[in-house]
Amino acid sequence: MKVLIMNQHIEDVVGGSERQCDLIAKHLTEFGHEVIYGAIKAKKNNYGTSYRVYPLPSITIKAFGDLLKEVKPDVVYWRYNRKFLFNAGMLCKIRGCKIVFAVSSLKDITKWKYSPINKNTGFLKYFKSILSSLKNTLIDRINYLGYKFMDGVVLQKKDTLHAVPKNIKQNRKIHIYNSMEVSKTNSFNWKKPYIIWVANIKKGKNPEKVIKIADKIKHKNVDILMIGKIQDNSYNQMLRKENLPSNVHYLGPKKVDEVDNIIANSLFLIHTCNPEGLPNNLIQSWLLGKPTISLYYDPDSLIETNKLGYLSKSEELMIKQIIELIDDTEVRNRIGNNAREVANCLFDPKQNIRKLESFLSEI
Repeated sequence: MKVLIMNQHIEDVVGGSERQCDLIAKHLTEFGHEVIYGAIKAKKNNYGTSYRVYPLPSITIKAFGDLLKEVKPDVVYWRYNRKFLFNAGMLCKIRGCKIVFAVSSLKDITKWKYSPINKNTGFLKYFKSILSSLKNTLIDRINYLGYKFMDGVVLQKKDTLHAVPKNIKQNRKIHIYNSMEVSKTNSFNWKKPYIIWVANIKKGKNPEKVIKIADKIKHKNVDILMIGKIQDNSYNQMLRKENLPSNVHYLGPKKVDEVDNIIANSLFLIHTCNPEGLPNNLIQSWLLGKPTISLYYDPDSLIETNKLGYLSKSEELMIKQIIELIDDTEVRNRIGNNAREVANCLFDPKQNIRKLESFLSEI
């Protein structure tokens, strides 16, 4: 089977879907399939991978059409959100190849998504912001119509299966959990016990909540380490060292193996992000035997059902739960050991990517 994976590449952008696509490409190649990775917004020409990477500096009808013409894939695995989805689906139909859409977040199955409008500006900029929001909303709604061209849909969470557009038949949609591989070398040391928070820093990830919570646990002599690339410049000032509480340390973006080691040596992970897909940082934490405390979001009720940590739903309760896990080593270790066992069953790459391989083959 010849599979064309479409997304940005992990060597260009360190993100959750990019990491998943890299894992899928590696394992499908190991399974004997020919994999081509269409690297959208590519920043270089050569990639150190076991599979072929086709750099696309920009995604246009001509660029994607030329790629399909050259590669002639059996199936396209599209994991670039809904961006360009209508055109991608239409071009696949013209070229006679199948296309499968991998849903990365709740936004991918929401009919109407509204772009935020910046109200804190002058009239002209405010008016331009309204026009830009309307334009982006319309483009995204057109891309939602791309579902009409989809031959299959893969979803990260079971509770989103019902939200897929009705034109996708039951046997053409499937739930497959994200997969993860972690490495632990104990190569990270910190002078104090610490809690870890990992996410690209932007609205929706709520990094400001971490700072509020940190101020309430200063008396515990435990640090909070924050990792992630600043994607929203409005957070630059907030994360300057002189503006952070003494127990919060922003470490900037880190490579995947570095994050593994930082999580592995932490007490536990806290999560403040709004509902999305199935965050890689949660899976990393569980595979490394660490509990998680999530402020707002429990994907597929995995945390509560499998006792992988706590779902707080309020800052006050989260603070209490954080203090409990700091103080009670036995509870922390018991939850962490259970998390590792559950994660090894649910998020094993070979198992889950074999499931994807079978689905793509049927498509």
